[in-house]
Amino acid sequence: MKSISRTCGSVLMLATLGWLGCQDNTQTPTDMPTPQATATINEPSGAQGTATFEETADGVKITVNLSSVPSDGMLGMHIHATGDCSDTVGDGGTHHGAAGGHFNPDGVNHGCPTATPHHAGDLGNIVISGGKGVLTFTSKDLTVTAGARSVVGKAIILHGGTDDCNTQPTGNSGSRIGCAVISAK
Repeated sequence: MKSISRTCGSVLMLATLGWLGCQDNTQTPTDMPTPQATATINEPSGAQGTATFEETADGVKITVNLSSVPSDGMLGMHIHATGDCSDTVGDGGTHHGAAGGHFNPDGVNHGCPTATPHHAGDLGNIVISGGKGVLTFTSKDLTVTAGARSVVGKAIILHGGTDDCNTQPTGNSGSRIGCAVISAK
């Protein structure tokens, strides 16, 4: 009888140690990193800043911090379809240029981000005062993770005029004064 209880105790101890050893190798969804992306604006016009994109349960939280913007007021901000900022302000700063049109995976009309319809890339306006501004916005139309709605590889553009949220397809927000390509973090 003694040999049986020793064997059972050894098996129980080995099973417990094996379970404890495996515990650290598992991850729950709350342990997984939050998908994030960033963009750094450093324009020849002087506009500088950062944009961060964080995927949350409520959508993608977008935070834009700008400084040294050459003009004050309400200025249009959009995500454009192509991550290319090679057009310079000095070449006329065409609205679309290398960055293409607004990011619009649904093929709908332009509008304010709270209106129906609107482009997924319509972020509305950022208020600039003394060359500085902050925009915080959460969008259910975008993702950071790969897919048809991902912001990664797109361009975020600051325009020199106010987005009227009406004129098609751009909101009449003027030429580009800031641009950055969005990259996964």
